[in-house]
Amino acid sequence: MVKKGQGALEFLMTYGWAFLVILIMIGALAYFGILNPKQFLPDRCSFGSEIQCRDYWLNETDVKIKLVNNVGATVQITDITATTPDGYNCPVNTFNVNYTELALGNMVAETYGNGDTLNSSRTNWQEGSTLDINLSACADGGVQSGDKFKFNIEVTWFDTKSSADYAHTTSGEIFRAVE
Repeated sequence: MVKKGQGALEFLMTYGWAFLVILIMIGALAYFGILNPKQFLPDRCSFGSEIQCRDYWLNETDVKIKLVNNVGATVQITDITATTPDGYNCPVNTFNVNYTELALGNMVAETYGNGDTLNSSRTNWQEGSTLDINLSACADGGVQSGDKFKFNIEVTWFDTKSSADYAHTTSGEIFRAVE
């Protein structure tokens, strides 16, 4: 006659090994990134309706974005920032804004420190025109080549017919594999 405890122990010994093998296999799949849901999500760049993301690219140290002004008026950019969900700020201390100088049609690159106000005479962003933004100095932020990563981008702007007292912030995000 088999006792209750003996039956339970035989059951655990018989099926416990199989359960242990399954746990080890799931752990190995997770360790090698096969069960990582980020890898199955598509790349995306999304902003509000005021600003459209036309193109984007990122690597371990740079985030590049091409934005289109859909506000319906000429606006002035006062700040551009990028952060990761972990709270890491990119750029660390500078950002580079590349734009077409409206009066002369020349391509201009300027570097600003965090908190600086962009030069109002040069950053008037006309309706329908594009703005190329290069946020740099993003090293040591946990961004690794080959991983999919998300950056939250904030663009602060105001209508040039108004003033900086009426500034708006449009938030967007870039989710992409790091090159």
